[in-house]
Amino acid sequence: MKQASFDLQGHFNIDAFAASLDVLVQRHTALRTNFYSGWKDEPLQVVYRNKRSELYVEDLPGYGGRAAKRVHPRIYEQRQAERL
Repeated sequence: MKQASFDLQGHFNIDAFAASLDVLVQRHTALRTNFYSGWKDEPLQVVYRNKRSELYVEDLPGYGGRAAKRVHPRIYEQRQAERL
């Protein structure tokens, strides 16, 4: 999983961004590919015909500059712990 964070100002259309990300995933097979290791003791490459992108958005209103840099690692750690 590759993660990225962005500091944005102004209006951000999440639906349009998610739709464009889905188009990108559909266009490139590498973004729809997974590897499974539990099949006949050999890795199995699976390319999905239709797979949507996974987009998670965390809105941090009121945080900016140095405060945002302090908040982001805590949110990341919390999200990682929730997945376990």
